[in-house]
Amino acid sequence: MKMAVLDFGKTNSKLFVFGQDGRILDGRRTQPKWTGQHGFSVLDEAELHNWAVGALAMRSKTMTSKG
Repeated sequence: MKMAVLDFGKTNSKLFVFGQDGRILDGRRTQPKWTGQHGFSVLDEAELHNWAVGALAMRSKTMTSKG
């Protein structure tokens, strides 16, 4: 069994995929975009969502093609 972990941070957002033995099988990173909302700087949730979905889809595709 493999496990994917998403870490949404202020400086970097990351996706790591771990194997059963705990080794990192894959890792992807992005720098999140910031936007203004009601006078505050906030992380762009739509941008992070799209990145996470795309990163998981790419990882799933490579896992399927490798067997």
